[in-house]
Amino acid sequence: MPSKPSANYKFDKKWGATIAGYNFTMVPNALIEGKHRLKISDAAFVLLMNLLSRWHDKDSAVFPSQETLGASMGKSPRGVQRALKDLSKVVTVEARRKKSGNYQSNVYSFDALIEQLTPIARDLTEKRDQARALRDAAKKPGFRDRKGQPRQGGAP
Repeated sequence: MPSKPSANYKFDKKWGATIAGYNFTMVPNALIEGKHRLKISDAAFVLLMNLLSRWHDKDSAVFPSQETLGASMGKSPRGVQRALKDLSKVVTVEARRKKSGNYQSNVYSFDALIEQLTPIARDLTEKRDQARALRDAAKKPGFRDRKGQPRQGGAP
């Protein structure tokens, strides 16, 4: 009996086994398509992608050092700080002391991002559904174009 394809089968086929075997991060398309509505810079977006790659569960803490983030982004710690300042519009950043002593680390929470992204996702979904409905209607005989003229035989 042939083995059942893994849950990541499509991902593996698209990216190849080597890339798929390393790690991947699921990111909502609403975040990618709605980035401009969040009003964050490209550097802040790259920083956000790095943070999201370390966020494994809804309730898990994310606390990489700025040096670690800088190495992933190809930025200096100061470059990370600038991106972090911009990103703080949508991600809650809290400085916490570690139990092991005076070492202080930023801890990142994505609740504010989710709150801001929800209406964006709703709007994008509505626009997508309207476009689908219009496309489906255009396939029907007797559909009228934007100028109110009847179209024969549906969409070209």
